[in-house]
Amino acid sequence: MVVDIRAVLHRVVDEVFDDSVFVHEYDDHDAPDAYRVRVTSRAVPYIQERDGCLVASYEWFQAHIPDLDVGNIRFNYDDDEREKEADLRDLALLVRAYLRGAGEVTYRPSLIRRRPIPTLTVEASGVRWRLGRRVSSEARI
Repeated sequence: MVVDIRAVLHRVVDEVFDDSVFVHEYDDHDAPDAYRVRVTSRAVPYIQERDGCLVASYEWFQAHIPDLDVGNIRFNYDDDEREKEADLRDLALLVRAYLRGAGEVTYRPSLIRRRPIPTLTVEASGVRWRLGRRVSSEARI
């Protein structure tokens, strides 16, 4: 059975995000077999506008926070649509929490770059996510 990843992505986005978020699907020529959605929070008092991206292909899913250039990627090589949807939903809940103002950003100095390197820690749906530029982790709480 072939899973329609684009349909799964849109189903999850419709379920997780409400009308307080702008949703925009876009293409990227680097990975033509992946579908991308950019979500942007509408102006909320006391919270600056935030952006997040979800990327879905048949074998991998990614949540990316362009504001900080951090993210998380999950791989799923199975053909089970429910498992793929669950993985993508976890990442969407992470992005939703960030858009709503959740999370703590810490910075560490870089030996090579002039700017410090950010790490975002967010708790969403029973998972503590630590997102960095090259390394990320998740742990059930």
